[in-house]
Amino acid sequence: GSPVDLKGRVRQADGATQVELETARISYSGLPITLSEPAKVSVRNGTAEIGNLVLSPGGGRVSVTGSAGENLDLNVRLNAVPLTVIDAVAPGTGLRGNVSGTVTVEGTASAPIARYDLTADGVSANALVPIDAPPLSVTAKGTYQGDSVNFNATAGGGGLRLNADGSVGLTGAKSLSIKANGTAPFSLVAARLAAQGLVL
Repeated sequence: GSPVDLKGRVRQADGATQVELETARISYSGLPITLSEPAKVSVRNGTAEIGNLVLSPGGGRVSVTGSAGENLDLNVRLNAVPLTVIDAVAPGTGLRGNVSGTVTVEGTASAPIARYDLTADGVSANALVPIDAPPLSVTAKGTYQGDSVNFNATAGGGGLRLNADGSVGLTGAKSLSIKANGTAPFSLVAARLAAQGLVL
């Protein structure tokens, strides 16, 4: 399991169950997640009201406010969250860099709608090592709805620039529709060909 260390109290007040956390720490696959400041969650009639829940997953800051129950109304703000947290969920990606931005979640628990607007700096990954790509700056906007993700993303750095938009299905046949284009500096292409024994 995941080690958990909590300090707080649970009490009944005004017809609701109030969870008041002073400190919290959990370790998931070696990733420490800590509560950055005291938080209060009030649960009434199956709906949790979150005043301001601020977490630090291995660094950076994730702030969550809003409500969650049958209906969803959540606002999430990320500030300089390290992309290394993804390795805790999907080991081997080798992702590096920091991500900031916002995510909103609306709709219902059975049919959520999430919108995201994210910016990441200094991005590198194991998949980029073979092409000697420089650290990238990445922006991504889109929507998750009905078991599919729509997105528009750009990535650039060191003369390399990529643009992509489309949609990805997450269930069933997992349909994929992506349009991408970009430019790369000659030095990057030549270095890749030289590594394969070709010289231009």
